[in-house]
Amino acid sequence: GSGDGWISRLSSTYSRRADVLSRGFSGYNTRHALDNLQSVLIDCGAGTGRRGVLFYTLWFGANDAALPGTRQHVPVEEYTSNIKNMVELIRAAHNDDASTQVPPIVLITPPPVFSPKWEEFCKTYGRDKSDRTNEASRQYGLAMQSVGKELKCETLDTWTLLGGDAQGYERYLTDGLHLRRLDDIG
Repeated sequence: GSGDGWISRLSSTYSRRADVLSRGFSGYNTRHALDNLQSVLIDCGAGTGRRGVLFYTLWFGANDAALPGTRQHVPVEEYTSNIKNMVELIRAAHNDDASTQVPPIVLITPPPVFSPKWEEFCKTYGRDKSDRTNEASRQYGLAMQSVGKELKCETLDTWTLLGGDAQGYERYLTDGLHLRRLDDIG
């Protein structure tokens, strides 16, 4: 269920110590996120002097890396620019108030994609083929890591952490694209 994801677990871990706000939406890419980032920062109280944001995570790339010609695709150069813009917007929102320190920003790469399973999933919804590849996911992950180095943000490399293209990495994915619950991994 929806209560089993990493955000729910993070919220449970920080219960009574911090509020965990998730502003990710199904199907969003970095273009969508940039359109909504200002309202997210307002929701988080950025620039208000409220001390409360412990850190931000930016986890994008799985949708941006959809194949060219699909509605979610964002070229890797634009994706890179969008991530940089998001980091700068977050930092600028906190720099407006000298009484607060800019919280850390953790960049998270897209996980690997198991195209055969994702294609099977796509066909159940009337699409004739997969719009994702593991190689594209890797390339967007490398771009995210590059931004992390350039802007001095910590980066969590889920593509490599989950096995990248090593045998058996698909066990971490429910449908070839989305992460499986830890309890379901055998």
